[in-house]
Amino acid sequence: MVMNSFFFCIVFVFWSSFSAVSVFAFGARSSESGMAENIIAEEYVWISKSDGALSCGEREGQTLEEGVRGLAKENIEALELRKINDGKMRIQMCGALVGSENSYKIKKSDRTRAIALGYKELAKKTNK
Repeated sequence: MVMNSFFFCIVFVFWSSFSAVSVFAFGARSSESGMAENIIAEEYVWISKSDGALSCGEREGQTLEEGVRGLAKENIEALELRKINDGKMRIQMCGALVGSENSYKIKKSDRTRAIALGYKELAKKTNK
């Protein structure tokens, strides 16, 4: 019985040490990759613009592809695109804006030109 307890203690100490090293190593790796992700994230921004859609189908909104073509005319490359909602409360009436927006991930260096086209930069919390 004493031998089994001794063996258990040795295994537990070894496993605890190994686990601590593993957690530290994984934490360090995840920390380094997190820093790399932050550096990469800072090179890009999300911009957004209303698609102009009206309720009751009175007017369809601009498609994401139409927006990409508009940005391309100004030599702005859209790296990612998505449809979002502006999150504001809207009046429930035919002909009112529905609040849908076209959002694009672009290079940070193109932000000024995109804003000149009527886009707004999204807050960092929204970017994810």
